[in-house]
Amino acid sequence: MSVLGMLAWCAAAVSLWLGARGHDGAIARAYRWLAGAAALYCAGLVIAQLNGGAADLFRGWCSPTCPRCWRWPPRRPASAC
Repeated sequence: MSVLGMLAWCAAAVSLWLGARGHDGAIARAYRWLAGAAALYCAGLVIAQLNGGAADLFRGWCSPTCPRCWRWPPRRPASAC
């Protein structure tokens, strides 16, 4: 993602945090949660850029050749019943 995209996420975090000041209670808390999520996403983008590109978080976790991924959700074995 480009620097412009990172700035957009940062601006979203700041605007959501400032928007929380206009509300009370649960709505303000929701704004702050969304602001925190946007800030963490922006931080993740910055870290990915510093590491040399987008990180593949799910690499090696599962693939079509992996037997545990052939069926989702997994069934319990018959002996467990």
